[in-house]
Amino acid sequence: MIMKSVMKICTTLAVMAVVFTGCNKDEDLAAPEMGETKIKYITENSATLTAELTDEGDEIVNRNGVCWSTDPEPTIDDNEVKASDYEDIFTAELEDLTAGTTYYARGYATSDAGTSYGQEITFTTTTPVEDIEGNQYPTVQIGDQIWMAENLKTTTYNDGSAIPNETDNDAWSELTTDAYSWWENDTEEANDDWGAYYNYFAVETGKLAPEGWHVATEEDWNELIAFVDEDADKIKHMGSTTFGDNNQTNFNAYMAGYRAGGSGGFARRGEWSFFWIGGENAGGVNYSTRIESDSKGFEHDANSSQTGSSVRCIKD
Repeated sequence: MIMKSVMKICTTLAVMAVVFTGCNKDEDLAAPEMGETKIKYITENSATLTAELTDEGDEIVNRNGVCWSTDPEPTIDDNEVKASDYEDIFTAELEDLTAGTTYYARGYATSDAGTSYGQEITFTTTTPVEDIEGNQYPTVQIGDQIWMAENLKTTTYNDGSAIPNETDNDAWSELTTDAYSWWENDTEEANDDWGAYYNYFAVETGKLAPEGWHVATEEDWNELIAFVDEDADKIKHMGSTTFGDNNQTNFNAYMAGYRAGGSGGFARRGEWSFFWIGGENAGGVNYSTRIESDSKGFEHDANSSQTGSSVRCIKD
């Protein structure tokens, strides 16, 4: 009888040992480890972020993405968007956000060993910018830069003075003073996203951009070009007369063409974009950034001051 009791106790202890050993094994499993969360693109109602999975841990990751909230330390119980891939550095697109609102976000990864969160970041969705005439332009944050997401179309400088409008082709080609025009001198273009065409004399006044903004400089453009890995398709507007592969940045570069400095004629609409480069130009040469509909490249071209090009502004 005593022997049976001893055997029963030993059996019970053995079973308990197995159970506790199993529990300890689960508790010792390493959860995934997350690294940085970074901003790629921010608009008024969306955000594209990347997060880094630095270590998968002891179990296979079966869920990852970015969670966010208007409060610090968001979790997957708040808002989350699952990543579109399972790479070590993955991308998540947050949608239906509110303009001008501050959000907190961080990457996460889940396995059978638990859920881990990465470094938290804070970002604020953009708001439209308004020029002196009341025209509003959507804006987009690309990396650390905040750009207008449409071409400038003001006919008034930021000091309230009027920008001369020149419609005659011969007169335009001989100008030595500031001027703007609409495509083919059609005033209906004033309400279009294509924007106006300015000669360089207008740009060098330093008064085109809204207060707190400036015409993008060569340094600004080079930073943008590097950020999109020199792939112009990432910034091209997508539409029936403009061409882009994805416009993932929401920059919306319209293939607006230009007004020739030599003849005053209009050309290349639907094929090229020319954006004046502001700031100091080496050797007195005026440059613009050129993007072509059928190329992923960027070019900085020298142009005469009489050339009519588009203008994009960037926040100071």
